[in-house]
Amino acid sequence: MADPTAAQDAATKAYVDAEVANETRHVSMDITGLSDPSPISSYDGVTNFGPQDSVKNLLTNLLDPTTLENGTTCFVLATTYSGSTVTGIDVSITTDGTAVLEKSYVTVRDAAGTGTESVVQDVSAANNASGTVNLTATRYIYEYQTGGGAWVFQGATLQSVT
Repeated sequence: MADPTAAQDAATKAYVDAEVANETRHVSMDITGLSDPSPISSYDGVTNFGPQDSVKNLLTNLLDPTTLENGTTCFVLATTYSGSTVTGIDVSITTDGTAVLEKSYVTVRDAAGTGTESVVQDVSAANNASGTVNLTATRYIYEYQTGGGAWVFQGATLQSVT
């Protein structure tokens, strides 16, 4: 049976398998902290594309390139977070239950054995700590193609999306 060319032609299993295996893939991942061969802060879009090998290694773990046709493309939406600041967390300790942590005391004999003294018995979480986190996200699209049973880096572009 020949490969289909008209809308009403039948397709062989081999043809369908090849078409499905060659379909473009799309993946998203957080690349914060990745650094092989360089961190994303080194990205210039010309000769340095940041952690392209780290992204490739994660992509290989997600989509085994040996199961795909050579030339299969995968676009990776890569997000990195920077400028993270956390504010408003007050971790204080009191004995009245009004703070995040509460300490309690117990009376014990002093070292000389002549009297007593108060020592910390326990520190427990009395209330929840809360605060505000502000993240700055930067997004890139990395492109890979399969070749020889591996993902091969094709390029990356910075995305300007608001």
